[in-house]
Amino acid sequence: MTEPLTFSIVMGVKGGMPATPTALVELVNRLPAGAVWQAIAVGKANLPMTAIGLAMGGNARTGMEDTLTLRRGVPAESNGQLVERLVSVARVLDRESATVAETEQRLGLNVVAV
Repeated sequence: MTEPLTFSIVMGVKGGMPATPTALVELVNRLPAGAVWQAIAVGKANLPMTAIGLAMGGNARTGMEDTLTLRRGVPAESNGQLVERLVSVARVLDRESATVAETEQRLGLNVVAV
């Protein structure tokens, strides 16, 4: 295995881990030292759980594959809107978004140009 190990913690999927702060903290505490992780939550749990994940020092994912609303009763029109919302949360927490190149480097991706 190549370190650092990377984990995606997916919460709120029916039959899976609940989207609760307690569940996220418990799982993060079980990760190996130095692991890179991201919080992912579906539906109405997307924003609160990704914000908590960012506050805990992890990474986060958002997009229309995870949630279809910006807020109660307000549908998202694009992935861009959801990403902008999460970027603003990250900035409030003094976290900056990674660029595509930074993300590729951090995850050790070998990107092939087309």
